[in-house]
Amino acid sequence: MSSLLERQVKRYLNATHLADPQLAKFLAAVDDAYSSATDDRLMLEHSLSLSSFELKARYDALQADIARRQRAENERDTFFQLSPDLLCILEADLTFKQVNPSWQRALGFELDELRGVQLTTLIHEAEVAKTSSELRGPKALSGASVAFQSRCRTKSGTYRWLWWTSVVDRNSGCVYCVVRDVTEQRVLEAELAQAQKLEAVGQLASGVAHEINSPIQFVGDNVQFVHDSLLDLMGLLDAVDTALASPVVRAADLEALRAARDAADVAFLRTEIPKALSEARDGVHRVAELVRALKEFAHADQPEMAVANLNKSIERTLVLARHEVKYVADVDAHLGPLPSVQCHLGALNQVFLNLIINAGHAIEDRRKRAGNTVRGTISISTKQEGDWVVVAVHDTGCGIPPEVQPRIFEPFFTTKEVGRGSGQGLALARAIVVDRHKGRLEFETTVGEGTTFFVRLPITQPRASAA
Repeated sequence: MSSLLERQVKRYLNATHLADPQLAKFLAAVDDAYSSATDDRLMLEHSLSLSSFELKARYDALQADIARRQRAENERDTFFQLSPDLLCILEADLTFKQVNPSWQRALGFELDELRGVQLTTLIHEAEVAKTSSELRGPKALSGASVAFQSRCRTKSGTYRWLWWTSVVDRNSGCVYCVVRDVTEQRVLEAELAQAQKLEAVGQLASGVAHEINSPIQFVGDNVQFVHDSLLDLMGLLDAVDTALASPVVRAADLEALRAARDAADVAFLRTEIPKALSEARDGVHRVAELVRALKEFAHADQPEMAVANLNKSIERTLVLARHEVKYVADVDAHLGPLPSVQCHLGALNQVFLNLIINAGHAIEDRRKRAGNTVRGTISISTKQEGDWVVVAVHDTGCGIPPEVQPRIFEPFFTTKEVGRGSGQGLALARAIVVDRHKGRLEFETTVGEGTTFFVRLPITQPRASAA
């Protein structure tokens, strides 16, 4: 019997009552009920104890998660504030929602001056469409990361080149951007490219001087011939003047005219003077063409692209490279009809020159290895393929060994002897064709037979790539 029931029975019942069988049966049933209630109470207490423990554990875990999230938010906020990169969040309409202090350091605007400002009002007018297309175009809206460059106005009114990497949150429509100021890098790249241009001009200087000297020499010779011929003709004119001054034509005067004409060899001069003047004119034209090609090659590129005639560019580049390759190879040019191409022409001139000179060096190396003087061939062709133009430069040189092929576009990598190449030519060509023009620079090569480089350029730069 439970202790509680036993105390109640002793308080209210005596031994006589307990002897009653019916009462005993009733008390047994009550005792069972008491025992069951006790078990239920203990179970409930245990259950409540377990629930409280679980709730406390869950509460502690929740508090820990909140603390972790808070720490992460604090860390993100610290990173956002201290990052040297320009970090920002743009609304779906491309207004600044949040910017970090690096924007102030780069552009000079106070952070409050940027919040709520339409980004495109700061972008250079030539790149507004491109910037909008990149940040809110189909690729971006698909959730893919995009990268591009554009110029952004500073508070002082100047422009800085910014490299954007952005991604769109498809739930909120906001654009999350990591932006890097690459102005100094672009200036250094431009200076390096210009220095390499001038270096190439320096390497070509002796050949250019020779190419200028030859036409200048025959121009001088032809001018001297015309000068001497005019002196002879002046003698003839003097004889004509003397004859005309006489009131009557005398036989002696006619004889003097015939003698002066014979002395001047008028028939010969009639043929040779026009020929000499024509050759002199052609020589001057060749010099002018060479100087023009040299001037265009050495001229610094403008920031904006412009449409240009690539065939004319290649022809002028061949003028510059003529002396470098004419002793080892014949040049075959098959320039097909091309549309005007949107490009940085000065930079592409350097690419074509590097490829032509490399072709000449490859042929020269093959001749040295074979120990002969057999002339090679450099073939240059252009054609249009859909929305692209393709410039192919083929040589019958020594080819590129398989172990070298993966490295040919690495900066400063070269297999040439010291003083013959810096290892920058193909690296620079790739940067110009691929990075600046969104084109492709590819090659096919067979060791011992030759190499072909293919420069593939879009005719019109995509809005998101023209820079």
